[in-house]
Amino acid sequence: ALAQVYLGRGRPNEASPLLQSAREILDRVLPRGHPRIAYVVGEQGFVHLAQRDWRAAYAVLQQATDLLV
Repeated sequence: ALAQVYLGRGRPNEASPLLQSAREILDRVLPRGHPRIAYVVGEQGFVHLAQRDWRAAYAVLQQATDLLV
């Protein structure tokens, strides 16, 4: 939630470590492919979009899609 606030306020560099921590925790406690993991991965993609890192955004958003499919 705090990461989303940072991202919404144009502060992707502050959102990124929070999302990374959330992803590491979720990877440990949820089964692979769980929708919540895909959601956090998607948010990481939006961080890359905000940073104008198009290649990283594409790769991470593709990973989020793969987790859901």
